[in-house]
Amino acid sequence: MSRHFLDKTMRITGDRAPATAFLAAVAPALCVWIALALPGPAGAQQQPKTKPNSKQPATKDTAKAKKEKKPLPLLERAPFDRITLDKENDNAKIDVLPIEKIPANPKPTDRLRIRLLDQPEDLYEVELRHIVDIKTYEDLIFAEAEKLTAQKKYVEAFPYFSFLLTKQPRSIRLRRTLLKYLLANARAMVAKRDFAYALSIL
Repeated sequence: MSRHFLDKTMRITGDRAPATAFLAAVAPALCVWIALALPGPAGAQQQPKTKPNSKQPATKDTAKAKKEKKPLPLLERAPFDRITLDKENDNAKIDVLPIEKIPANPKPTDRLRIRLLDQPEDLYEVELRHIVDIKTYEDLIFAEAEKLTAQKKYVEAFPYFSFLLTKQPRSIRLRRTLLKYLLANARAMVAKRDFAYALSIL
C-alpha cells in the first residue's frame, strides 16, 4: 500500500532517523549488487543460462500455495484497529496495532500516536483532522458478523457472535443483531423443513 500520506499527516517519533532507516533498508540489496558485479575466481566457468519454464503443470503443492495466500479470517488474526483517512489522503485505510487511548473530545490540531501493523517497531503521529473514522477490532468483528449473516453463512457467523458476547455481553445493539441472526437462521431451517433444529435455535 502506498505510504505517500505519511508525509502529509504523520511524522516519525521513534529513535530511528529517516536516513538511517533508508540505509538499513537498501544495504542488503547494495551488498548483493556489489558481489554480483565483482569478477569471479580465475578459471571459473559461467553456467549456461536457461530460460525458466513459464508454463508449469499445476500440482497439489501449487494449489496449496494459492490457498495459503488467502487472508486469514478476521477472527483468527491478532487484534488490530483500522483508521480511515480523509480525501486528501485518498481515503486510505490503515491497519494499526490496538490504539491505547482514543480521545473522547479531540481538537483538530491534536495528534494520535499509532504503530502500523506491518511496522510495529516505528511510532507515528497522525493529525486527528485527517482521520475520518476509527474502528476497533470489536467493531470489525461486529461488521463481519453482520456481513456473514446477510450472506446466509450462519455457521461461519456463529463464532463471531460468540466472541462479541464475551466482550460486550450487555450491548443492546449486539442483542438486537443477535436476535436478527437467530431468526434468520431459524427461518432457513424451516425452509429446509428441519423444524426441530429451528426450534432449538429459538
